[in-house]
Amino acid sequence: MSRRVLTRLIAILIGAFLVAWFASPVFAVRSLINAARTGDEARLERLVDFPAVRDDLKAQLNAQLVRRVREDPELRDVPCPAWGWCWRRR
Repeated sequence: MSRRVLTRLIAILIGAFLVAWFASPVFAVRSLINAARTGDEARLERLVDFPAVRDDLKAQLNAQLVRRVREDPELRDVPCPAWGWCWRRR
């Protein structure tokens, strides 16, 4: 093969890789939406790591609660500020 053909082949391969790289999230989201719309629980469980999502969400909510309690001057000196924050917001 000539150098020109090899260069074009490499450019085409790199272009195809980039298209696949940027299109893959679109296909993943479409697959999630289709599984949710059809109620396919088994497919959703294969696509989503629910224990990891649950752990991450729990960590984010705890961090948000701690940040809000630290920012609230009324709750800084309370022995159990999280309970006070929860009761006051109801």
